Amino acid sequence: MHGKSLLAASISLMLLVVFTPSPTAAADWKDCIGCHAEQKEATRAPLVDLMTLEKSVHERLKCLDCHADVHEVKHTVGETPHQRYPEKVGCTTRCHVKGNTMGAPDFSPMEQYKDSVHAIAREAGMPGSAACTDCHGRHNIKSKDDPESSVYRANIPRTCAICHENMQVVVKHHIHAEKPFQEYEQSVHGKGLYRDGLVQVAAVCTDCHGIHDIQAAGTPGLRARRPETCGRCHKGIFDVYKESVHGKAAIEDQNPDAPVCADCHGEHKIAVPSKEMIPSICSQCHSEEGVMSKYEVPIDRTGTYQESYHGIASSYGSKTVANCASCHGYHDIRPPTDPKSSVYPANLVRTCGKSKCHPGISAKVASMKMHVDVKKKESGGVYYVRQFFIWTFVALIIVSFIWVIPDFVRRIRQRSAE
Repeated sequence: MHGKSLLAASISLMLLVVFTPSPTAAADWKDCIGCHAEQKEATRAPLVDLMTLEKSVHERLKCLDCHADVHEVKHTVGETPHQRYPEKVGCTTRCHVKGNTMGAPDFSPMEQYKDSVHAIAREAGMPGSAACTDCHGRHNIKSKDDPESSVYRANIPRTCAICHENMQVVVKHHIHAEKPFQEYEQSVHGKGLYRDGLVQVAAVCTDCHGIHDIQAAGTPGLRARRPETCGRCHKGIFDVYKESVHGKAAIEDQNPDAPVCADCHGEHKIAVPSKEMIPSICSQCHSEEGVMSKYEVPIDRTGTYQESYHGIASSYGSKTVANCASCHGYHDIRPPTDPKSSVYPANLVRTCGKSKCHPGISAKVASMKMHVDVKKKESGGVYYVRQFFIWTFVALIIVSFIWVIPDFVRRIRQRSAE
């Protein structure tokens, strides 16, 4: 009996040691709700919605797993148990870091975030620069696959808009796009997301700008301006573009003057291509004398098109008349010396003879020069015909002043004298 009593006492002592919490053990969230679960007159402690916390991805964590600098102090209700303003939560200190032991995904977003425009702004002492909690939330953090999460694909544009549609933030941080979300909503991507519900297909902010490693506008090789970025979704078009004169210059030569997707389609307000807008889009580059002279491209292409039958019809709103892309192509634009080019001499009959253009056109007519500057002698006959009509008009004006007008005045005087 004495032996059994001793054994029972030993077991009880062991259990007491094992299950008695250490004075320095991390507090469970239940130990914090005395101040943080409801507003009390004697304290200004930030309120925490326990239901929200319990539904988050951090439901199994204790408060001190995140607020590690707050040490448990025995206190009565109404007293402050820790320093008034605890340090900021360090999400990448123990959890979101490679080799973590907290069950978080085994990667370090900080490795990407530290070189981002947001991190650089924070390092420069700019308050309001986006940190983890600005995008993911605080106590309400949910999985990115949860439709209620602020970083769920369908919610990302609105999450980014919290800052990027705030004019105070835009002006303060010199952000170049003032209303990106409003433009995005009107774009083909925004309509695909919000109108058609293409959550997994329609591009959102992070698809183009990145997630944690977002770079500032103007950064060399900016992801949002790289054709490869658009090519992740638009692979067929990218495969065609990279073989074009523009694509080779942009991708192979890394030429900053080469037009990329955003130069023609826009950045946030990407719309279904409009035929009426194509001449003005192409003229953004092909009317720039400095750029065109650098690459020995004629500067007169925009002007000669506008003065042609096609250009005049287009200016009057024709939706069927040929524009730049009708002849040169859209994404597959090549030099006229390239046998694969649609304006290579041997291909002109097929290009001009499309069913909606000039079916049955002869090779001779198709080979006629299209971009003709009638003001230059190099244009040949059309130059001299134009000159003839100009001088004929001038001659008529001169004759009018010498003969017609004086005769008209003389007749008026005669009638007045009668």
